[in-house]
Amino acid sequence: MPHTITKNTTTYQKSTSSYTTFAHTAITSSTLVLARNDNRVGFSIKNRTDVTVYFIFTNTTAATTTTAHSLAMAADSYYEDPYGYTGEVRAIQSGGTTGSINITEYLKQ
Repeated sequence: MPHTITKNTTTYQKSTSSYTTFAHTAITSSTLVLARNDNRVGFSIKNRTDVTVYFIFTNTTAATTTTAHSLAMAADSYYEDPYGYTGEVRAIQSGGTTGSINITEYLKQ
């Protein structure tokens, strides 16, 4: 009697990317760092600063603060969105003036 083998496959969608750098000194108040984009399939952030940077993921104009945020990124840390979030991303720093924040947005092709 023959055996039946079922193969599970995952299809990955190709994407293009755009890369944006924000000067660390420019994020002393809640700042839009990534606009809403329905063509986004993901994004990544590299905190190349010497301080913690706070992010809020929201589709409103809610301000990011050091106490009201979605994500706190320590100095020299990396974050990759696992959910395909397409809304706005805002940021604020906790002080300091050294470094930058690098954001890569992955878009549907």
